[in-house]
Amino acid sequence: MAKGVFLAWSSPVSPDQLGAFDEWYESTHIPQVRAAVPSISGVARYELVDPAADGPSYRYLTVYELDDADIPAAAAAMNESA
Repeated sequence: MAKGVFLAWSSPVSPDQLGAFDEWYESTHIPQVRAAVPSISGVARYELVDPAADGPSYRYLTVYELDDADIPAAAAAMNESA
């Protein structure tokens, strides 16, 4: 069980850039974050959906699970890598 989590909300600049955004997020961004914060034990990415909306929101939530309870140290490591 995770001892802490980071929540990250994100969106592509425009819907027509969704493919490039998803590719960058999955193949570049997530690995960079995992390298910067060794206590990350799992990552899950979700699309935020509004059932009342007419179409996709193009908004995403990424949950980074931490196996260390030192959240300030993990946040500092993430900020240093940015």
